[in-house]
Amino acid sequence: MHKFRMKTLAVSCGLALAGGCASLNPTSPAQFAVTPVTNVTHSAAITDVNYQKGRSYQGRIQYGAAIAAYRKSLEANPGNAEAHNALGVIYASQGKHEQAVIELKAALALAPAAAHIHNNLGYAYLLQGRNADALAALKVASGLDPDNVRSRANIKIAEQRLGPEARHHDGQYARHD
Repeated sequence: MHKFRMKTLAVSCGLALAGGCASLNPTSPAQFAVTPVTNVTHSAAITDVNYQKGRSYQGRIQYGAAIAAYRKSLEANPGNAEAHNALGVIYASQGKHEQAVIELKAALALAPAAAHIHNNLGYAYLLQGRNADALAALKVASGLDPDNVRSRANIKIAEQRLGPEARHHDGQYARHD
């Protein structure tokens, strides 16, 4: 019933606006022009719908449906960094760390200045025990968004895991992963 009311309201408003824009000149050729109506669906619109479905499923912890929606989004628009990011987050939460890293790297290739994606990659590395890689990704995230509390917390975890003995004389961390 609510949808019917909304549609009725939208049509009423549209008619009112069309009437307000109509010419008062009865001989105006514009009044008699026929304009074909076509429905065009752009891949960006499809991507957005599928991406939003994926977000909804992911929020309800329906990961299988979310993954399918994100994959459809990427079929329509392979350049959707956020769909890759979301897949990486899901895979990391499922313990599929290699798949998570692959998706997050794909996201970063499309959006290299996205701090949250660098953080997610760093976190995926932390889950794998790749602490030096995690620290490197997290420092990039922190550099891009210094106020990000998650990145700073994840940096502390990586630094604790690496310990002071892993530090080089220049303050960098050795990779032992």
